[in-house]
Amino acid sequence: MKNALIKLRQQSDLLQLAVQVVEWNNVARGDHFEVTEEAINHQVSLVKEESEELDLAIKNNDIIEIYDALADIFVVNSYYIVMLDSDSFLESLKDSYDWTVDNNYNIDCLIDCIKEVMRSNWTKFSSYQLTSNEFNVVKRGGLWLLFDNNGKIRKPECYEKPNLKPILEKHGVI
Repeated sequence: MKNALIKLRQQSDLLQLAVQVVEWNNVARGDHFEVTEEAINHQVSLVKEESEELDLAIKNNDIIEIYDALADIFVVNSYYIVMLDSDSFLESLKDSYDWTVDNNYNIDCLIDCIKEVMRSNWTKFSSYQLTSNEFNVVKRGGLWLLFDNNGKIRKPECYEKPNLKPILEKHGVI
């Protein structure tokens, strides 16, 4: 019974994080964002990019980058599933949970890493006006964002990189 409760709490934590991903994307993409084939293809490219980073991290046996890539995959994949307006969101979340556990990754550590990645992602938004000669500057919901020509959010000077090492140490992963 105790293990079932732990698993339920972990899956609930992941669902709450997925909701945060959607909220973040709502700010990033604006109120009038339309899910088009181009938008879906862009999200698929982000999922592929993060999957390639995971493959490289596994190949290099870089545990910090593995957890970073797993957290990033959760973030981009969560929004991809929402974009598809899929009824299978909870099933996909369960599959991600099962894959993580089956591959002997610490799910509680991953949940904390996802929280840290989301904290970091919010720092891509600025409350003060950004300027850039290289990127498009957009104001949404009172926050300033930088976009490249492909629609990818770029990191302003106020961006704070996720700090996963202390989380991995806390969970005894490294």
